[in-house]
Amino acid sequence: MNMFGFPLVNPVLGWVALGLATLPVIIYLLNRRRYREVPWAAMIFLLAANRKSIRRTRLEQILLLIVRAGVIGLLAFALARPYWPARSSPRWLSAGTHHLVILDNSFSMGVNIPSGAESGPAHRLFDLQKSRAEKLIDELPSGDPITIITMSSPAGIVNLQPLFDKKQAAEVVRSTLLSDRATDLPGALRIVTETMERFPEYKTRTVYVFSDFAGPALKETGSTAAPTTTSLIRSLAQKAQIVVYHMLNPSSANLSLTGLTLSNPIVGIGSPTEIVCSIHNYSTSRSGALKLKMRLDDQWITEKNAAPLEAGETRREPLPVEFAQAGLHSIEVVLEATGSDAVSLDDVRRRVVNVREEVPILIVDGKPGSSRMHGQAGYLSAALSPHAVNVKRTLLTPKVVSENAFATMDLRPFEVIYLCNVRLLAPEQWQQLQNRVEQGTGLVIYLGDLIDLENYNSAGAALLGAPLDRPAFETVSDEQSVRIDPNSLSEELADDFAGRRESGLFTARVHQYFKLSSASGLNLGRILQVFDNGDPMVIVRDVGRGRSMLVTTSANMDWTNLPARGDFVTLTLNLLQVVAPPNQPTRNLIVGQTFLEKTTSPHAGGSAAGSIVQPDGTNLRPDIRFENDEYFWQCDAMDRAGWYELQAAGQNSPIAVNVDPAESDLTPTDEKTLRDKWGTDFQYIEVNPAGEKIVTVSIHEFAIALLYVALILMLVETLLATLFGYQKTET
Repeated sequence: MNMFGFPLVNPVLGWVALGLATLPVIIYLLNRRRYREVPWAAMIFLLAANRKSIRRTRLEQILLLIVRAGVIGLLAFALARPYWPARSSPRWLSAGTHHLVILDNSFSMGVNIPSGAESGPAHRLFDLQKSRAEKLIDELPSGDPITIITMSSPAGIVNLQPLFDKKQAAEVVRSTLLSDRATDLPGALRIVTETMERFPEYKTRTVYVFSDFAGPALKETGSTAAPTTTSLIRSLAQKAQIVVYHMLNPSSANLSLTGLTLSNPIVGIGSPTEIVCSIHNYSTSRSGALKLKMRLDDQWITEKNAAPLEAGETRREPLPVEFAQAGLHSIEVVLEATGSDAVSLDDVRRRVVNVREEVPILIVDGKPGSSRMHGQAGYLSAALSPHAVNVKRTLLTPKVVSENAFATMDLRPFEVIYLCNVRLLAPEQWQQLQNRVEQGTGLVIYLGDLIDLENYNSAGAALLGAPLDRPAFETVSDEQSVRIDPNSLSEELADDFAGRRESGLFTARVHQYFKLSSASGLNLGRILQVFDNGDPMVIVRDVGRGRSMLVTTSANMDWTNLPARGDFVTLTLNLLQVVAPPNQPTRNLIVGQTFLEKTTSPHAGGSAAGSIVQPDGTNLRPDIRFENDEYFWQCDAMDRAGWYELQAAGQNSPIAVNVDPAESDLTPTDEKTLRDKWGTDFQYIEVNPAGEKIVTVSIHEFAIALLYVALILMLVETLLATLFGYQKTET
């Protein structure tokens, strides 16, 4: 209920306030009527003497009457608790308000809305959002500054300078496009804060946040040092009024193809491999039947029916594929489902696969022997390239060198480097290794009796999963040994050894190994397998774009009989897959990521002698970047999901760009969750595509201000009564 243009929390008391405010007037009128005029001769002379001051007396009485009525009315009106909504304050209180409108243009807003919705011609939730934003702008006071901000990652500001023309601001909203990017609400709020700081002349601000507030919208992004969504909202609430427009998603039932991975990152010609498809059901109910279709280059090659997914279930479905030629190949998988699937953009996923003729591997033997198997690297090189007729294994071409030869080698051609009982390396060699690993090369370190602990723990510390402590046993003997714990294998190693407790991997004995320093807490690396006494055997650490792995025992028979077991080959190849560089990471991108790839054909003037064809057929011109004595293609405009094509040096090669799988989660967030998470006050407007609008108003009361005004009026009344010579009880 409204009174004098203000809504009331207690409307009944509002009417009581209005009635009480009239009491002094009623009492005044009644007092005048209870006196009866009686003619009296002596009074004629007194009235004649008082006639000059009667007008002044009446003005004093009326002034006191108004003040007393105001005191009573304000006290009662304060009890009625009047307020104004966050963005509906009286015009005289909100003149010059800076309106900052955040639009959610992430790809989850592309969900279709039911036909016949209030939005008229709109067919997507995003279109409904724009129509509501236009309506909001039309309702804003004329002449107020308006700023439009988009929420898709990375969030951006549309108009750097505020717009004062509502028609122009509405046109900016209409021209905003739906992107294929994920949600970046924290980024949008940071832009709001920065914009408010750039325009301090606007003392009052209102921030309007339009979004479907699906699951990812409330997740924090960016570095841990950056302000969180909650802290940003709370900070803004102290400087501006916040209005949340919750665009209700008509359907949160969504199936998504969240990833395509290779069963083995190293793929060779004629080598059977698998494309592992990850599917997730974001619905709250069981899905319908599923089908996966795979295309290799320009030809559909495989179809596979899959069972329905339960609510919230993730499943990995392998699809076999074999490549007949080396080079870059394009793989595309399409998910088809019966039943509800809100978003179709995440039902397609693409991947570029690099098929190799050979993969060069470098093995540094710290103690060469008289024959291949008597050195430190013999068993390892045999495991990497056995003589068995197997294309997948002969793909690897290990090169064994001595420690002295390693000091002068160019490491760039090798994809994985092994150190086998290498005594020590100069600091510059460790740094060279670190640089290669940071750029994607894999490194595996096997230990042995020659290891210089101080050199490894100091110069090589950045590449160790944890600092080395000491050998586990005083001497190497058959009387003391440990075995590998069958229950300790990580996911990467478990598949080939699951249920095989009699495997040679678990029956082999290790007679010596290095313990790792307990002071480190083993927080630097991830343990892949441990001995049966709990000490780590294999630990891996991410270093830049690559990985380094530490194996705490030897690669030959000096400290363990594992190399003589057949499963040593399987273990070695599995460990290789863990540290091997990902297959074409520069060609498999998420929307918004930068394309960055080495090139040997830079063009003078800083521009690339090539182009990138986008999914819509238009061309982009990549830049050239020079770093670490190498040239790179660079392009920051990978804004749409689909196939891109790099055209350079007379050749065309594919680039796969996919949507962020996190954005497929359409799980709705309700008002209570928002308020609990943010812990601050805001106006909440729930917009239903069917046309219903449920508004929960965040109110700004001013009852306390009314009490202060009433107190001031009471003091004024006392002063006037004393000045006029009247008692407060007189009316």
